Amino acid sequence: MTVPRATQYAARRKCNGFERHGRPAIKPLRGLLLSGTTEITYSLPTRHPCRLKEHDMSVTEQHAQKLPVSPRRIVAAICVLVAASAAVWIATPHLPIRYTCSFRDFSTLRWLWPGNGPIYADLDQWNGAVNQECSLFSITSTWSVIFAIFSILFYVCLLSKSDPKTVKAHPVIATLVMAYMIIGMLTGGFNDHATGRGAWGAYHTTDSTNALVWKALVREMVIYFFFPIWISNLRASWRQ
Repeated sequence: MTVPRATQYAARRKCNGFERHGRPAIKPLRGLLLSGTTEITYSLPTRHPCRLKEHDMSVTEQHAQKLPVSPRRIVAAICVLVAASAAVWIATPHLPIRYTCSFRDFSTLRWLWPGNGPIYADLDQWNGAVNQECSLFSITSTWSVIFAIFSILFYVCLLSKSDPKTVKAHPVIATLVMAYMIIGMLTGGFNDHATGRGAWGAYHTTDSTNALVWKALVREMVIYFFFPIWISNLRASWRQ
């Protein structure tokens, strides 16, 4: 049986129970003039019901819901970072002392982690042995290289993909926080008289090698995690 062309046309004009008559679906509003004698009909065009799902979210909202890197890769990268950090901490004390001491004796290797500078200046106050000193500088410098690589990847693969117009930038606050961290890193030598809530994070001359390494780890993680966020805030502020 052949369906009439007019019926086919009417069926195509319907979508989910709504019917259009030669124009987008409208919702009439009726209003009266002050005289009360003339009736005028106002028609407000609305979006076609068939296309509501396509336009429920703006382009910005759709882009925000899609991470440039899959969550699995992010978790895998974190696992690799943790495994590499643990491997350096465990393996370094067992390496030849001539290798580990090169991170203490050569300024280029020692300054791979700038926080080693103030510790090296006060090294005579610490009661650690030579191999412990060398292990300390070797671990912190190697960690600094690893964290720097992951910090760059964090910015390039994730933060740089975001639209600067959708980022609520706080460049002044971010810069002040970053400056505070850098000053603390460059002036954070041994301090046995530290008081207050942050006293636990200060380097003490009575600390063991593992205690100093743990405190250095906290500093490196905070700085290298916040650094790409600071760059992202500056970039968003500049683009806006």
